[in-house]
Amino acid sequence: MIILLSIPKHLMKQKFPKRHSGICALMAGTALLAACHSSSESRHETGRVDAASTTHRPTGTINVTATSQAGVSSPVVYIYKMKKDYSKLVPVLMNEERTRIVSYPDPVDLQRGGKPALPTPLEGNYWLDNRGIGPTVAFLSYTYEEYIRLAAPPSREEMMERIVDKYPLTEIRACGRRADYKDIVTELNEKIRREGWK
Repeated sequence: MIILLSIPKHLMKQKFPKRHSGICALMAGTALLAACHSSSESRHETGRVDAASTTHRPTGTINVTATSQAGVSSPVVYIYKMKKDYSKLVPVLMNEERTRIVSYPDPVDLQRGGKPALPTPLEGNYWLDNRGIGPTVAFLSYTYEEYIRLAAPPSREEMMERIVDKYPLTEIRACGRRADYKDIVTELNEKIRREGWK
């Protein structure tokens, strides 16, 4: 990323004693760091964030078991259990306190091959995430079909009003990288049986 700093003309013509050159350099460096930090922070709060690239900490009573390695480029595979069947409802990610939405999909992001990217049912009442959720997921009252038909995402205020459950999961497990699976559904079902997850 390139950041251009605008320096007023009257400062460009100003001559500083040599003993102040280090201070000027320090001030310029501080301004650059501040610009980088605020740019990154703003993007996280106002844009949509891919859950696979975000670090999540367990919240509430959700059992989170991480078996993936940090810093991988392939999306993390999450399997989870829900209080109720929310499988047809649109997921969003909230902050840890569940007071605001920090990540949400664009309507076009909810399709794969022209079909809704619904989660896949697995053995043991688990579901395989195909959208990009995490431990701070919440579900909106929109179904995938309804949301896909929207021209643009709703406002965050409307989405907050549409949340049906801020704590919908009873269990979530991170099961490695998606790139490590050849037949992901079959292999995950085998893992569920082998580990005795019920």
